[in-house]
Amino acid sequence: VWTARCWRAARDICAGDWLRHPVRKITHTIGAFSITQRKPGRPGQHPIQTRTLPLDRAWGYFGGLYLAEGSLGYKAGGGRHLPTSVQFSCDQSEADVFSLRIRAALGSLTKISVQRNTSRTRVLVVNNAGLARWVRETFGSKDEKRVPDWVWQAGPAFCLGLVEGYLDGDGHYVPGKNEISAVSVRVQLPVQFRDLVASLGCGWSSITYRQAGVYYERNCRAQWGWQLAGITAKRLRDLLGKPSFPAAPPLHWQYANARREIDLSVEQSADTF
Repeated sequence: VWTARCWRAARDICAGDWLRHPVRKITHTIGAFSITQRKPGRPGQHPIQTRTLPLDRAWGYFGGLYLAEGSLGYKAGGGRHLPTSVQFSCDQSEADVFSLRIRAALGSLTKISVQRNTSRTRVLVVNNAGLARWVRETFGSKDEKRVPDWVWQAGPAFCLGLVEGYLDGDGHYVPGKNEISAVSVRVQLPVQFRDLVASLGCGWSSITYRQAGVYYERNCRAQWGWQLAGITAKRLRDLLGKPSFPAAPPLHWQYANARREIDLSVEQSADTF
């Protein structure tokens, strides 16, 4: 195990030791991406076009919101099963805000249809096959949703937007406190967002686990909770422009080597399997 001083055998790690974890640097070597799609109209009459779009905070928000609340719509045809739309589920109170943020990335004239008006749930639908294919290839779908590796090369604005969109969709900002939390049934998402927030310079956060079972008279899948507190949550709130409150310096983690690594305090150790 890599510690703050050297490599040590895991059996020798004790409470009070410091483990060292790498912090990946965010660069800006990728600034744009391309989507290929056919212009609207009857098949065969309109050529395929390629749009080059900036990887800015608005597009980061779009990606994060998809990871939290998004899904893909499919239409079978031609022997293939390809996605034709990107859909976002939300409460009716969020529909207008999310529509504005989606248009901030796609363009102000983007048509967004609203489905399921018989309950508080709204489904915002963007019919764009090229966009849907890019989303599936980039962020995955269903249980394969992920933060792609190249995100760390897309610049801090895109990364911050990705975190913001994810938390606006699946997160909870505790009123009157710095704490932020988000729950997912996909273990990779809290792990990747924890590392991304550390790369943004906010600090370390924790991940909790709840096994599958019956809760509140419902059969629930296993879930992982991403918990941000203290100075980490305050720094992230400040970056997002949200209310924050005084926080003490961290006791159980500290950046090292110009924030290229982070030291994590071992609070207890035990023999297990």
